[in-house]
Amino acid sequence: MAARTSADVKAARKRVGTYLASKIVHAGSVTEEFIPYDEIERAWTGHDVIEAVLCVAELSTDGLERIRKNFLRVLSILIWINGTECLDDIGNRMVEGRDLPFKDTGLPAGLDSLKWLEDPLLRPKFQSLQHIFVPATLCESSEVQDINKDCRLPFQEISEDVSSGAYGVVDKVTIAPFHFFTRHEEHTNQGPKIVACKKYHSASSLARHDIERELYNLQLLKESSTSHEHILIHLTIVHHRGRHLILLPWADRHDLDHFLREGKDHTAKQIYDFDKWFPGVLADPRTTLESICRQMRHIADALKWLHEGILTHRANRNRVYFAHMDLKPDNVLIKRDDISSGPSKVGKWILCDFGLSAFKKDDQLNTTQFSSMQDYFERDLSMNTPARRAPGAYQPPEVGGPESDNITTLTGAGRGGDIWAFGCVLAEVLAFSIGGSSFVHDFRKARKGVHKTDYFYEKRANLVASSAHIKKTYQVRPGIVKWLRELVGTASLPKTLVSCCVETILQLLETDRESRPKSSEVQM
Repeated sequence: MAARTSADVKAARKRVGTYLASKIVHAGSVTEEFIPYDEIERAWTGHDVIEAVLCVAELSTDGLERIRKNFLRVLSILIWINGTECLDDIGNRMVEGRDLPFKDTGLPAGLDSLKWLEDPLLRPKFQSLQHIFVPATLCESSEVQDINKDCRLPFQEISEDVSSGAYGVVDKVTIAPFHFFTRHEEHTNQGPKIVACKKYHSASSLARHDIERELYNLQLLKESSTSHEHILIHLTIVHHRGRHLILLPWADRHDLDHFLREGKDHTAKQIYDFDKWFPGVLADPRTTLESICRQMRHIADALKWLHEGILTHRANRNRVYFAHMDLKPDNVLIKRDDISSGPSKVGKWILCDFGLSAFKKDDQLNTTQFSSMQDYFERDLSMNTPARRAPGAYQPPEVGGPESDNITTLTGAGRGGDIWAFGCVLAEVLAFSIGGSSFVHDFRKARKGVHKTDYFYEKRANLVASSAHIKKTYQVRPGIVKWLRELVGTASLPKTLVSCCVETILQLLETDRESRPKSSEVQM
């Protein structure tokens, strides 16, 4: 092979540099821009690219492999900072069989680790610009992953604010290839990985308490020795530049609230093509109701899994009991269902958002006051669990609120509140099964009636609210009962099927918490 001229070497280095520059993600953002590793690999792919850049005639197959596995990032940084003499030196080392002065595994590097760069002026440039080539690698874990403020997150694409809540927003994020390690695999993602990224607003002291609560709840669920496929478990929690980010599997069919609106958001903006995502759902009410009931049965079972307690992998192996406390259509995600036995026409429904969840640990050092585990469960999970937010449409009478005549001491929500909320959601999905989003709208209108709120309950007239007499104080709004019972005779579905659903809903919407069915007793 003819000797390489300086012009050849210079041209080869320029080609690599130009390619890398064209692949910068978030270009122009000094603190965010980075180059994904798969693009770094491509920059060095091709006949004799490495030899040309290093100004050597030919390298052995082993030598080339050693560079590809251990040195592509370092070489790229050297091209970026115009470290020509270093590149020449590396070429000489390879020809002479000497060790490489530094490896990619040493990145990101501090100044003390860069003394192999003979030109002292290159060291601060290398240190400053290396982060473009070394975005953080995220790992699935129950522990919070702290990432240095100088590192960039490997988010290749970001669709901001795809949904929002009281304390934060959710972005749709694409993690660049080779930048996410799964828990049970020894390799990173080979292609782009789409996830949901929940980030919090600036927090008040109360909000910070709820954020800390959510982070802890998520860690407990992640550490469970069992799992439930209809409960969303986060991938990892990242702490970066003073903010916590929760990464979760992406639900590609949005949530139940959008479903009940036939693909629209609360402003009536069309978010997706409902008939394309859920073909046949509006055309066949009977099979739709069957599919919906099957998914609601899964949600009921997910609540049972939470209510009956989970064992964590921690050393003390305590059983932890959960109550969700904020079950509503927004907190039921929907994913495309691809099961081999036949996909669900309404997708796969998954319970999410454990920011409000109450939990109680089975402290084995303090069980003598209870005669059984059931006593502990009944007392600790169902009592004195204050609501973390203002009452909402799907929360039970015991939470209090405008309809409760301003009760000052809020009684517990707990698992009984989950059962009430489940009945509320079941009523809305029944309405949808029969008449689509227009029926849901009619039901919500009937529910609100002349009231200021759209709660499912109301205060009985001429009675003083008392936490000890919830059943006597409150009732399910008559407009709801009337609307549901009229469905039995007017719906185009078998009367027995609709009647069964209505009676189940009314059993769940029991204003006396103690008389409601347990999650293990919910029959769908």
